[in-house]
Amino acid sequence: MKTILSLVLVLTITLAFAGNIKDKEQKAKSENSFSISGKIVDSVSKEALTGVKVYVEELNQVVYTDFDGNFYIPVSTEKEISKLKISYISYEEKSVEINAGSSLNIEINKVF
Repeated sequence: MKTILSLVLVLTITLAFAGNIKDKEQKAKSENSFSISGKIVDSVSKEALTGVKVYVEELNQVVYTDFDGNFYIPVSTEKEISKLKISYISYEEKSVEINAGSSLNIEINKVF
C-alpha cells in the first residue's frame, strides 16, 4: 500500500512539474511573437483600399487588405523585420519602415 501511495505521489509531482515547464515554454514563445497591423488608404481621397498586397520580405509572407483596408500579420520569429512592401494595381509601389508591434496608417499614391 505504501508503495502504491509513493508511486502516486511521485507521478503527481512529476506531472505538475512537466505542466509548469510547458507553460513556461508557451510563455517564452508568446514573448517572441508580435504582430504588424495597419490600414492602407488612397493618399488623396483617404478611402480605404481593398486587396492591397502587403509583403514581408524577411518572412516571404504576403497578406492582403480586407474590405476596410486593414491588414494583420502575426509574426512568431526572432528574425528582424524592418520593411513592408506595399503594391496595388494603378498605385505606386511603396516600402514602409516598421517597428515590432506597430500599427501603421499607410497612404499610397495613384499613378496618373
